[in-house]
Amino acid sequence: MPLWFTNKKPVLLIGGFGSVLKEFELIQKKLEEFYNPIIILIPAGNIDTVCEQIEDFLSSLHLSNLPAIGYSMGGRVLVEIAKRNQTLFSQIILSSTRLRSDNLSKEKREQFETSVINFLKKNSIEDFFKWWYELPIFANFSPPQDILDEKYKIGTNLLAEQFQNLSILKLDPPQFNNSTPIHLILGNLDPLCNEMEDCFKDSLLPIFIHKIEGCGHLTHVQKPQELCDLLQKVIL
Repeated sequence: MPLWFTNKKPVLLIGGFGSVLKEFELIQKKLEEFYNPIIILIPAGNIDTVCEQIEDFLSSLHLSNLPAIGYSMGGRVLVEIAKRNQTLFSQIILSSTRLRSDNLSKEKREQFETSVINFLKKNSIEDFFKWWYELPIFANFSPPQDILDEKYKIGTNLLAEQFQNLSILKLDPPQFNNSTPIHLILGNLDPLCNEMEDCFKDSLLPIFIHKIEGCGHLTHVQKPQELCDLLQKVIL
């Protein structure tokens, strides 16, 4: 249904690294009870191109001042767009997103990113995702096979380009408008949970951290109902 034929509030959701639409099907269905969700995947290109394409897409729908959710890498993209266009989003909600902070270890991050790119270059897409979901952030949880089958269609070259183009090391620490509330939603088993709490514990910005118990980085797949319940509470 076209956006102008519904009176439900539009809400933008940007997927993350290697995301496919299928992994957000449950979230979309649950959000549709209260909102008009617009779910998009990160387009190809560097950060400037990605931001411009998403802004152009929203402009084509005549959307502005809307709540926006970013998952993982999509959250960092969302922050970059908000920095460039401070009237586009009424709220910024980041799910399982690591933000660039002053205490981010550049050396460790470079080593990790190099290992990701090398694995993508030397292995099949199936082997890459098997390795990827064994990382600690996922807390021993891998997506169901039907979602993995969709991810296998992405291809290693496209994943490598996305990972390199949108590296956290190429971004500055976020600068938020003091009047815009920022919500960070993290699985309590995701190591990012403690990291982000440490980053913002002394922040004067309106940043609120929410935890979803019993899951890691894939909150939208592992705990979709809990995530949607939380989104319903924080979306104004």
